[in-house]
Amino acid sequence: MSASFEVVVVGAGPGGIAAATVAAEAGCRVCLLDDNVAMGGQIWRGFRAENAHKYPHGNGFIAWTTRLQQTKCEVWQGWQAIDQPASGVLRLERAGEIRDVEYGNLIVATGARERFLPFPGWTLPGVMGAGGLQALVKSGLDPQGKRVVLAGSGPLLLAVGAGLASAGAVVAGIYEQAPLSKLAGFALALLAQPAKLAEGARYRLKAMHAPYRTSSWIVQAGGRGRVERVTLTDGRKTWSVDCDWLGCGFNLVPNIELPRLLGCRTVAGYVEVDRLQQSSVSRVACVGELTGIGGLEKALVEGQIAGLSAAGRETDVFRISLTALTAHSLCGQSCGIWREPTPWYAAVKTFPTPSCGVAQVGARPSSTPGAVWARAKAASAVQRRNSCSAGRIKTHVRQFFRPLYLRLQPNYDLLK
Repeated sequence: MSASFEVVVVGAGPGGIAAATVAAEAGCRVCLLDDNVAMGGQIWRGFRAENAHKYPHGNGFIAWTTRLQQTKCEVWQGWQAIDQPASGVLRLERAGEIRDVEYGNLIVATGARERFLPFPGWTLPGVMGAGGLQALVKSGLDPQGKRVVLAGSGPLLLAVGAGLASAGAVVAGIYEQAPLSKLAGFALALLAQPAKLAEGARYRLKAMHAPYRTSSWIVQAGGRGRVERVTLTDGRKTWSVDCDWLGCGFNLVPNIELPRLLGCRTVAGYVEVDRLQQSSVSRVACVGELTGIGGLEKALVEGQIAGLSAAGRETDVFRISLTALTAHSLCGQSCGIWREPTPWYAAVKTFPTPSCGVAQVGARPSSTPGAVWARAKAASAVQRRNSCSAGRIKTHVRQFFRPLYLRLQPNYDLLK
């Protein structure tokens, strides 16, 4: 049994939903498939129309799923891509059923998983990945009154701690392996992104009653038949904390198994793509964490770029908001998302004019992507020469702290 679509999107997280939506709105026959029973990926897991507004990113989920439902996009739940029997064909599996789907363009948005490092007692029941624990709670696991310890490294610990505290768990401690000096440098690097700093502050406030210690890591987990306590150290002293659940996570690793199966070129563990999110394999695009760990905003922007490109609307890519790209530009550059030697803001169709306003590009002598790209670069250069003082300050701050950011991202030099 087989089916054929102009655009197939693998992964129904934010990036996949955005890609499928814009491609379907452009008139393409689109199929969005995912191995979960509901859309949303890890970030929007468990969100429904009636409860999404209660969550920090709930309004975005409602907006994007509403747009998707208004298109003719087909959504296939519970299917996994397991093989490529021929060029332009994906083989899918669900509960022993095999099905082939033909595509004109493929967009891969398979997200990331946690990096989990072993330690004595890591196989005890109750020891889970921090993101895995978050997923279980979003799927219905009741955390009321449970004592939870979170340990490892990365901003996910704060997000999970906030979610568990809001759901009624007792967060007994959040233990970050990176030293305070590196976290301070990471925070300074985000001065140009105040929204991200505010988001982190909100997470910390929700779990304010939980101790937060840096330079701390797990020695072992112990208990009779399941985890009952965790032993930690800061290198000078060792202590134990009683718990019912232990959530560990050492940042994220992209799920690049499918891109590798398809033959996509990778660099430093991420899929290499061009400015239109196209990989080294013709008609295959990759978005979201596959091209660099960057979170929700990055996935949404890249999904839209890939969806418009797959629909043959390359010139419309430049309608993507300059503000949205600014929000994740550091993440994108640090992971080598755009391999071209061009500035990240050259990828937009609406760009600041010399007067610091925003103008829409009008009629052009040529509408080819190359010509549009060249004009966008030229306009960006003019804008940089005439930018307002606030813009220059932001640029200087970003350039000053960029080396620190690159050193810390994506895993704070965990293994040093």
